[in-house]
Amino acid sequence: MALSYKELKPFQRDGKWGYGVQPTPDSIAILFPFEYEEAYDFHNGLAVVRLKPCGDKCSYFYIDKNNQRVFNRDFNYAFRF
Repeated sequence: MALSYKELKPFQRDGKWGYGVQPTPDSIAILFPFEYEEAYDFHNGLAVVRLKPCGDKCSYFYIDKNNQRVFNRDFNYAFRF
């Protein structure tokens, strides 16, 4: 099944977030590595993530279900798409 049809969810390990699927209540298959400082659920095919810690400001961007950036810019604030 294509990733666009899977229900990808953020999961955390060692303080970093990645994305995966949970085929059964007691198993998780990680599909995107644990690389994000912050990660949110997918809405309308896009999720908000942050790679680096916030300094003076935060830098968020959107990814699609192939773990690809959607826009060529970062945002100080980001919400569900």
